[in-house]
Amino acid sequence: AARTWWEKAAHAGDTEAMAQLGALLMQWNPPDLPAARAWFEKASASGRTDVMNSLGILLSGWWSPPDLPAARMWWERAAAGGDTDAMTKLGMLLATQWDPPDLATARSWYEKAAAAGDTDAMINLGVLLAVRSTPPDLSVARTWYEKAAAVGRADAMTNLGMLFSDREDPP
Repeated sequence: AARTWWEKAAHAGDTEAMAQLGALLMQWNPPDLPAARAWFEKASASGRTDVMNSLGILLSGWWSPPDLPAARMWWERAAAGGDTDAMTKLGMLLATQWDPPDLATARSWYEKAAAAGDTDAMINLGVLLAVRSTPPDLSVARTWYEKAAAVGRADAMTNLGMLFSDREDPP
């Protein structure tokens, strides 16, 4: 029933219905990923950064094989529109899935999202600086872990413990 009503509203031009329909079609059994992509793209044309972010998720994690250049494009558009979740996902894409990794650009997107208060970005930035960067920048990594830990992120607290026990010299 939800699909029927969202299709009617989407065909009438309602971007929220398009977004909901795209999400539903990703979860459908079996998923209808081409249709989900088409509805997300229609909704994205209105400038909705949340839907652009959903397109990046679809194309990087659900599409087979992943379409990383297209995911990057959609996340860049959403990030340019101020979507901090897209900034964080773009950083993750560039740091962990892009070949070769683009750590400098990943760091830049993480920093923008972290400065806007995104705790996932704070943690990912800490990991990038402590583990992936050559040489590691442990003091800045510590700062970002502490900021995320201060708002209750247990994974940031764990990362701080590992930083102090495994990465600091002396531990």
